[in-house]
Amino acid sequence: STFRDAGERARALGRADLLAQAALGFAGRTERGSPDTEMRLLLEEALETLGEERPELRARLLSYLMGTPPYNDSVETRLELSREAVELARGSGDRHALLWAIASRCWAMPGPDHVEPRLELALELMEMAEKERAPELRLMSLESQFRSHLALGDADAVERVTEDYDSLAR
Repeated sequence: STFRDAGERARALGRADLLAQAALGFAGRTERGSPDTEMRLLLEEALETLGEERPELRARLLSYLMGTPPYNDSVETRLELSREAVELARGSGDRHALLWAIASRCWAMPGPDHVEPRLELALELMEMAEKERAPELRLMSLESQFRSHLALGDADAVERVTEDYDSLAR
């Protein structure tokens, strides 16, 4: 309710940046694929209102939006939105936006068709997450590494990543 109120106040002030921040707060740390229609509508409104300004906020909005229905129903849509999010985040120089954009991109790249690029991004995410002391994002990296190594049939790497995940989770 606090973020909903913040969104209403941002609208009243005509502040697209504050509306974007309210939408991101409203989305919180929801699971990818969350069917929350109110959240999706707020993310869409914030993205539309923000326009091309504040690429780091656009990147973060896209990172969340691509994980909501109906966007997440299409692999092609997820890939396009997550690609745009990573490009915007890299261009903005905002490390926080880039961390979440890369994590979302890893999630958006399912199955064996995207193994190598997913693994490359997962390793980049791990390096950044360690520097930022972001254990949640380290876990996301390990999950993507696990899926990639499993698809590649690399049992030794799967075991190593599983041990790292277990250690970090503890």
